[in-house]
Order: sequence, then C-alpha cells, then structure tokens
Amino acid sequence: MARTIPSLAAPSAASAPAGVRTLPAVDALLGTVEFRLGRSWCRWWCTDPAALGAALDRAVAPPRWHAASATLAVAVAATGRRSGVELHFRLHPARTPN
Repeated sequence: MARTIPSLAAPSAASAPAGVRTLPAVDALLGTVEFRLGRSWCRWWCTDPAALGAALDRAVAPPRWHAASATLAVAVAATGRRSGVELHFRLHPARTPN
C-alpha cells in the first residue's frame, strides 16, 4: 500500500483568510465608518454611506473586513441564496480634523 504525503507547497484557496468579522458604526452624514480591530478603533471613510447603511440593515451575517484590499464585505439577503449575496464597499483612510 502506497502512502501519500501531504504537500507543503502553497496553501489552498480554502485555507486563505476570509476576513475579520467586525461590527461597523456608520455616520451617514459624514460618511465615516468606525470599527474595532483587536484593541484599537479604526476610522475609515465611505463614498456611499447610505448604501452601506442599507446593506448593514439587510445583512444576514456579520460584516467582514479585508485589510489587504481595504474592503468591507457585507452579505445581504437574496432570493434563492441561503448565504446571501456579498456586497463589497471600498473604504478610504479618514482624514483627521486639524
């Protein structure tokens, strides 16, 4: 009987990180988005805070933060899709007031 040795090459797509779950607070007037990562608060800016707020209202799972692409992914309810449809919102570093 031959044994197969697991490959130690590149990790598969299934083991790639899926983002960090977070709970964002959105200021619809200023467009700022704040959420906690670890022990620190992060502040970002969104070009369409109304759409992000509407997506968070319809979310079926906790939003996920993808730091590499600076994207907040929100899974929203959709007919015929049990896990919903994922919407991606690109966030930009917030400017600090002077």
